[in-house]
Amino acid sequence: MKNTLLLVLVFLSFKGFSQSTEQKAKKTTFGFGINIIDNSSTFKSQFLNAEENWNISPSISKVGIETQLGEFFAVELSGSINTISAKKIQNAATIDKDFTFIGLDVNGKFYFDEFICKNSPFDAYFTAGVGAFSSDGKSNQTANTGMGFAYWFNSNLGLRLQTVGKYAFDKDQVLNNHIQNSAELVFKF
Repeated sequence: MKNTLLLVLVFLSFKGFSQSTEQKAKKTTFGFGINIIDNSSTFKSQFLNAEENWNISPSISKVGIETQLGEFFAVELSGSINTISAKKIQNAATIDKDFTFIGLDVNGKFYFDEFICKNSPFDAYFTAGVGAFSSDGKSNQTANTGMGFAYWFNSNLGLRLQTVGKYAFDKDQVLNNHIQNSAELVFKF
């Protein structure tokens, strides 16, 4: 509980700092797509081994809404659902049965693409925040960190790719530390 409180305080400090930066017209982004959970704990040679390691649901499994807080900062609330498969490696082992993953995350974003290339159709960012999830009837909280980018086809429609490492507070569960990748269609209004 202390860890969760500390992360919330850090996040609120981030929000206050971002509001003190130069404001431009606020934008809201809505996205939906798929998420992939890699809970294999085999990072060296198996990181991209989708067949053995990636848990993927065959339908829309992630939604999110993001609001811009300043020129370079935003905050996103997202929810995801997935199936953790007994056919995949879970924490370097196997499990007896499939179970459902349901997650909710609040992440701050720092957009840095303008420092590299101005007026590009790409929006690159670092993200960090907190999350909570339920799997196999047990809940857990996470500290999140990652990065992503969006490619904008026009001023309102884009594709966002993101990868986030989630570090669980309770390490005694089958699904504790894991990586969540996502691909979303995003709309800005």
